[in-house]
Amino acid sequence: MGYTEQITFLLFLKMADEQTRPPYNRARIVPTKLGWASLLERNGEELERHYRKILDGLGTLIGTHLH
Repeated sequence: MGYTEQITFLLFLKMADEQTRPPYNRARIVPTKLGWASLLERNGEELERHYRKILDGLGTLIGTHLH
């Protein structure tokens, strides 16, 4: 995945998280275990592994909603 794509995806995760907080209080569109906050608890190789897990997990989730 290219740099621009990764930045865009991370921005999506951050914005999706912010939309669940005041003043917006919208429903969560990204599962908590795959969301922005789950990245903040990790670093190094663990962070990279989890990021890949998020990409795979959301790809699978989106794929199931398209069928």
